[in-house]
Amino acid sequence: MLRYRPSARFTRLARIMVSVWAAVILVAYFWPAQTVLDRMELYTIDWRFRVRGPQQPDPRLVMVTVDEESIRSQGRWPWPRNRMAQLIQKLQQMGAERIIFDIFFTEHDETELGAQHDAELAEATRQFGEVYHAGFAYDPEAGEAPPPLSDEVRAKAWDMVKTQTATGLAAAGALYQPHGLVMPLPELAGAAKAVGFMNVLDSGDGVFRHVLPLLRYEEHVYPALVLAAACDIMGVEPAEVQVTPGREIRLGNEATIPLDAHGRMMVDFVGGRNSYPRLSVASVLAAEPGSSLGEELAGKIAFVAVTAPGFFDLRPSPFDTVYTGAETQANALDTILNNKGLPRLAPHYTALVIVLMALVFGVWLLQADTIWLCISALAIESGYVWCGLYLFRCNGLVIDLLVPMLAVAGFFVIILVLRLLGEERRRRQAQQTLSVFIPPELADRLIADDVLSTMRGERRVVTVLFSDLRGFTAASDRAEPEAIVELLNRYFSFMHDVIWQNEGTLDKYMGDEIMAFFNAPVVQPDHARRAVRTALEMQRVIQRRRDEWAFLGMPELAAGIGINTGVAIIGYVGSGARMQYTAIGHHVNIASRLQELTRELEQRILISEDTHAEIGDEFETRPHGVVDIRGTAIKVAIYSVLGPKGQPDYLE
Repeated sequence: MLRYRPSARFTRLARIMVSVWAAVILVAYFWPAQTVLDRMELYTIDWRFRVRGPQQPDPRLVMVTVDEESIRSQGRWPWPRNRMAQLIQKLQQMGAERIIFDIFFTEHDETELGAQHDAELAEATRQFGEVYHAGFAYDPEAGEAPPPLSDEVRAKAWDMVKTQTATGLAAAGALYQPHGLVMPLPELAGAAKAVGFMNVLDSGDGVFRHVLPLLRYEEHVYPALVLAAACDIMGVEPAEVQVTPGREIRLGNEATIPLDAHGRMMVDFVGGRNSYPRLSVASVLAAEPGSSLGEELAGKIAFVAVTAPGFFDLRPSPFDTVYTGAETQANALDTILNNKGLPRLAPHYTALVIVLMALVFGVWLLQADTIWLCISALAIESGYVWCGLYLFRCNGLVIDLLVPMLAVAGFFVIILVLRLLGEERRRRQAQQTLSVFIPPELADRLIADDVLSTMRGERRVVTVLFSDLRGFTAASDRAEPEAIVELLNRYFSFMHDVIWQNEGTLDKYMGDEIMAFFNAPVVQPDHARRAVRTALEMQRVIQRRRDEWAFLGMPELAAGIGINTGVAIIGYVGSGARMQYTAIGHHVNIASRLQELTRELEQRILISEDTHAEIGDEFETRPHGVVDIRGTAIKVAIYSVLGPKGQPDYLE
């Protein structure tokens, strides 16, 4: 893997910010009240349900519903209770194994024959022997006293349940304690195989995913009706039930129900609406002995519920926005009977994942190349989501997806943003550094193309210009230091402007000498013509400023300029503390020697034959033959530049 080499300052800042983000995420994750993150996590659970798709429902369960057909056939709801007694008898005749009523018979029938009908329902319940009746938990309005529970209901409490104390974060969990509990009529409670409440709970975001398996009321423990029925079906006595609030309910050796801190069980939904077979109450009541309905009901657990529209038993589920509470209860019973509880990974494991990811990003990926940082972050996110789906689909394990994904996304963004800011800072530094040598617009263009190329040494054809003031050293010995400094500053300022106007690179000042070159760092196809044009303009500026030079004590200020074109090595040269962007090579030396020859030949501008070949006929030149380059064995044909084409007297 390519290595990114961050500075110590970047590393320190990145690790601090990664740690801060991890802390923020963990605080939000462990915040006691439900937050937006909690609600969004619930949406990811719904997504996992839908990705997993429908599952095979328990074949023992069948819905017997009071639907529109039943109401048209039997009349307006609610029906006389002897009609429910007839339904029990019919279901018994057809071989139903058990009947679970998701209909509340909590008050006496006050009609003329109501007492008789209540008695008939209780008697039918007693005769069948496998009928379960429902109540509900609720919070009374202010000042309203809940109705007292009958002795028959209290007799069916599960006070023999063993309760264990959870450890760690689960120790804060407790069984739900409602302010009110309404149970079936005493005669029904006494006749029923079991009674229990049938509350379906809003998970906090408007979707009903949870039920309460157990609750504590008036110092007694009462089961949900589906839990009571499931234990009866599995042969588990209440004394065999062991409760660890905030963690689980163990039903002997048959099943385990995971609980959250609020004492709720998440339902493992097998699918959307109508996942379980449905029979209309009307068709059951009208069925004759030996009809095909007998095959559909034989040995089955019949859920009797009202599903006709307008009875307000509709609520969203992970699969559907319109879902009946009775179907949720059937799914809950299916979950318990088949030991399909959905355990949720303990929060401290999720916290450990977040801390590990903080270490991965803060230590390893912090030094990875940016492309590998992006690939790794995407792989971690995708891998974690896949792991969450796999565990949910194959093991029914619910792990938190959203918070770890937000943590990883935050770590990635922090490092990426810091790198971008660092690159922007280095870009500005490079721009400031280059602006010392070349015009700002050229620096901008160079950085936009490839700022790193200026840091690397490379061979390139360039045109090098050397300019030196004649007789300046001797004159400076006689002048005041202040005047000399002011004159040099004025002179260099004018020369600097001319070089930059022609987009040349100002290499350095050496006493009263100037070095500049063209075609680097930005490519300039006409670099030789730019250099000669710069030399002519420099000479004209010197001539036009004669009065100023005279005022500063140098009336005869003149300069000799040498220009050569050839291959040079371009790049930053120097120590780490003092770097210089420059050109080196023997062609640079030739330009310097030509500048020295201007004094001997009494010429203002001398160019080499290589430069002469590049400028074409744009300028007036005069040959001076071949000369030896001092200090080398090189011979070079040289030319003096007189002015632009057609202006041999351009320089006075």
